[in-house]
Amino acid sequence: MIIKKTIISLSCLLATSLALACRPGDLEHEVHLNPGSSTLEVAQIRSLVEWYSIWKIGENASLGIDYLWIFVKAERGNARSMHLARERASNIVRLIDQGDPAHSPIRTSITESSTASPTFQDTVDVVAIGIQPTCTKTQSCCP
Repeated sequence: MIIKKTIISLSCLLATSLALACRPGDLEHEVHLNPGSSTLEVAQIRSLVEWYSIWKIGENASLGIDYLWIFVKAERGNARSMHLARERASNIVRLIDQGDPAHSPIRTSITESSTASPTFQDTVDVVAIGIQPTCTKTQSCCP
């Protein structure tokens, strides 16, 4: 009985490991902006371009890009914070437009959070950019 349970446990563990191995890595990139700023610094632009290039023409290009997403935060009820969040998202979109006019669709999301939230101050100046690979639709992410 113990051997049977061990074999079942190992089988489940192996199946989980194989499923996780098929998920492409490096799907998300973060840009840490200065407080109150919507401008990316040269090093941030370079890092974003390098990350995007891996998906567009580099080692992950064969997986395809179904769409990109941009996730920003704003302070709930604060018009100035919402305006800054929109500017940040627009600047990322503009940068991608300039570098790759034929890019995949871009979805943007602005989440309004309370300043009382424990993580708000740590994440309000972080813009997350992500890729939804085409291979997830076709279930062809694994070799």
